[in-house]
Amino acid sequence: MTREETLYLATNGMPLDQKNYILGYNDHFNAKKVKDGLEAEGIHVYSIYFGRHNEDGGSIRCSTHPLVRRVSR
Repeated sequence: MTREETLYLATNGMPLDQKNYILGYNDHFNAKKVKDGLEAEGIHVYSIYFGRHNEDGGSIRCSTHPLVRRVSR
């Protein structure tokens, strides 16, 4: 990862579980390296355009609220 990519919080996506990850990209950062690396590890990456917030230095994870999962037995 380059220094510039870290400015756009390139890995600040949102893991849904061990095999699924939401990754934002924008006009400045196409996220291809991160996506390819995750997919090489068997993780399915859902890429979504996320332009405005990334330009300000945040990404998907910064714009979400924590998910609470309760297991019913």
